[in-house]
Amino acid sequence: MKNFFGILIVMYGTALSMVFGVHTLVDYEALQGAVARGSERTEVRHRQNVGFQGVWFLMSNIMIIQGLSMASSRRKD
Repeated sequence: MKNFFGILIVMYGTALSMVFGVHTLVDYEALQGAVARGSERTEVRHRQNVGFQGVWFLMSNIMIIQGLSMASSRRKD
């Protein structure tokens, strides 16, 4: 049962990682455009979005690592 939950967590973490990774890249491009235009308010908004989405991306990768450790663990009774 622990292996099943580990595999489920890996799949869920991979999906989240892809979603947040894509959104981070899209928002980073918007940040580059805001910096080039000199729009300060838009730049700050996109900086915050890129930062927070990056945190969620890293947390999703931590979920993947935890799921892999659960899926690959062997019971030692």
